Amino acid sequence: MKAENPLQKLCQEQQVQLLEGNYSRPQAGGSTHYYHFRPHSPITGSVLFAHGAGNDGLFPQTSLFALLLEAGFEVFTFDIDGHGRKSSTLFDTENIHSCIAQAFNEFTHHCSHPRKFFIGYSLGACLMFSFLNKHMIPIESFAFISMPIRLRPSLVHYWQEIMFLQSPSLWKEFKHWGSQLLNFGPSRRDIYPFRMLSSLDRENVYGYMAQVINDCMVGMNFEAAEKRKRLAGLFFYGKMDSFYTPLPDEIRGGAELSFASQETHYTLVLSNLVHTKILTLFQGVSSQ
Repeated sequence: MKAENPLQKLCQEQQVQLLEGNYSRPQAGGSTHYYHFRPHSPITGSVLFAHGAGNDGLFPQTSLFALLLEAGFEVFTFDIDGHGRKSSTLFDTENIHSCIAQAFNEFTHHCSHPRKFFIGYSLGACLMFSFLNKHMIPIESFAFISMPIRLRPSLVHYWQEIMFLQSPSLWKEFKHWGSQLLNFGPSRRDIYPFRMLSSLDRENVYGYMAQVINDCMVGMNFEAAEKRKRLAGLFFYGKMDSFYTPLPDEIRGGAELSFASQETHYTLVLSNLVHTKILTLFQGVSSQ
């Protein structure tokens, strides 16, 4: 029997209010499901979260969300195009970049606190980074987890990621999720669906992901990039992340770069170390 995860516990004890729904996403041919978690304590700040490829707006971030909520941060999270059982959007390499802009609009509509923060994981981090570098967005801070800056997927990379089975963070979360946690690659698409435009080749999913991620690193708005350098930011990677490429100065800016041992690209988002580091960063900014 799976143990109750920390977010479920907070909701059941009525320490957190959950508002969820769908908003229209015509550029992706459907609607996007969102979750808006509000603590009953005074709100410290508002966090927009963007998930990784193959997951959804809720999985596997519940422990991170619970920690933020207990500290007074509200969390708004959503399904990226093509993801989520409660969404109906389709993944399209041409339109996926606009999903962050629309999510940000929804985020600001639902979350009125003036202090706003970004957290992105993998694909979500890339899309958020691209959005920040093309627009002058008024946020306080950001944390990007396992953000690849150049992706050339190969079987070697994916076999190396199988080493996630050694990660203590995986087994910490396994008690909450059971086999649902093991959605590596194309597995468990019954739970974590991935919908694509019919014109795209389903055999080339990783090629499309690489195209989107690589496109995120071009077309930089230098005025926005200079503003981002003044933000308190964090890039976090696992030392066993087979997709990691050293960050150029123009991408890192003034942000902190941290690593976690025994963590891969897949497992880093589950790590207590990462969760605590992000919370400490956001609390520090909020207290200024």
